[in-house]
Amino acid sequence: SRQAAAGDETALAVWRRFGHHLGKVMQAVLLAYNPEAIIIGGGIAKGAPYFEASMRRSMADDFPYPREIEHTRVLFSSLENGNLLGASKL
Repeated sequence: SRQAAAGDETALAVWRRFGHHLGKVMQAVLLAYNPEAIIIGGGIAKGAPYFEASMRRSMADDFPYPREIEHTRVLFSSLENGNLLGASKL
């Protein structure tokens, strides 16, 4: 993310592509679980400024239940090891 923060277009494109793919994963989560919120933590959350917009566009693209996207919050956690804590609760 240092290169993206410096404006490196290749790094920014990689983050946007990551956001696109993450948005498609979010669609699967929405279809399977219909959660109230999805929390993204760990090191990935630190890159949110570089992929969040493309992730949200990808989530909405061709999704059959657009109201579900409107009602599901996507949050980014800064909690250290939050991803491990969340996984341990499953």
